[in-house]
Amino acid sequence: MDQNGSIITWKHPKYESITGRRPLSGVFCDVWTWVKNSHDRAFLFCCAAYLLSLGCTRIYITDTTGDAGLDLIGVLEEEPFRGLCVLVQAKTAHGQVSKEDVFSDYTKFVLLKHDAKWDEYRKAVGIDKTPDGVGLVYIFASNCEFGPTIAQAARNLPIMLRSGRQIAHCLAKRADATRWRAVQAHVGETNANLSRNLSKLLLEAL
Repeated sequence: MDQNGSIITWKHPKYESITGRRPLSGVFCDVWTWVKNSHDRAFLFCCAAYLLSLGCTRIYITDTTGDAGLDLIGVLEEEPFRGLCVLVQAKTAHGQVSKEDVFSDYTKFVLLKHDAKWDEYRKAVGIDKTPDGVGLVYIFASNCEFGPTIAQAARNLPIMLRSGRQIAHCLAKRADATRWRAVQAHVGETNANLSRNLSKLLLEAL
């Protein structure tokens, strides 16, 4: 809202000078619609693309029976956050994700480090031999928005929430929805595979 009480949207030519914020990408709405309508394994692709936008040079899908609550793993190998490992739980819904879902999946993550599955993940993605140590970030991602009760829970626990809107905001900076669909077709299946680095495939098509 400007000094005269008029509502200023991100499409206004003076949006940045008035609000001090950068306007959204012109392709954002189409990308957001695409992300919101992505479910199950299609949403795993959106999450993999998001990990690429974070700078992950190694991206693996782990989503399968007995995955110990992790759907994707991304590893940053370049400065300034070399050695950071991003662990993603991806949950899709047609409405809102429940707080119970968040607590259930986060509990699996907490227990993961005491499970043999964690050693399997560490060896497969190479973080067991990194010379810089490993920093872990846990992201609970959804194609939907998160309600206030989930936001409060995430503040009380070390959980980073990423909604479909936030993911779309990052992806729209790189390409439009049509281009992302083409990249998705190039990447192909999004089944669990700890030897298939999706980062290389994503970059090939972008």
